Amino acid sequence: MRRPLFAVLAASLLSPLAFGSTLAAPTSHAKIGLDRAKNVSFSINGTAFQVTLNAYGETANPLTSELSNQGVALACKGRDTRRHRWIVSSIETAWPKGQAFLRGTFPQDVSLRTQWCVLEQPDGKDLALTRKLHTPKPDETAGDADGGVIATTP
Repeated sequence: MRRPLFAVLAASLLSPLAFGSTLAAPTSHAKIGLDRAKNVSFSINGTAFQVTLNAYGETANPLTSELSNQGVALACKGRDTRRHRWIVSSIETAWPKGQAFLRGTFPQDVSLRTQWCVLEQPDGKDLALTRKLHTPKPDETAGDADGGVIATTP
């Protein structure tokens, strides 16, 4: 039995994969920020984040030894443009022992309209805060201890 043409067309609209769609998945937007007082950089790309404790010249950031193997919380606030509401995504984890950076993923993407990020201890004491995250320029990176950068422009 042949299906009417409108049924075939409707099926192709409802299932973009039926005829090899060229629709791309939504892209994330990289954002970087810096807490100049504590010399801590924040980098977000989609759900991935990185917090880097930048050195002071030849001297390691004092937070490196303070946070080593200690619990921390990271929260970032962004805007969900589809639902027109604010999203605060957060994660609690242990800072990697002896490392100057922390990498991980948030449960949801807050990178599109991220406004601020805060790194704090589990008791709520703020360790670092950036209020002006921005899209990086092509030659700009959020300082990364091991040479890799997650905040790159697409």
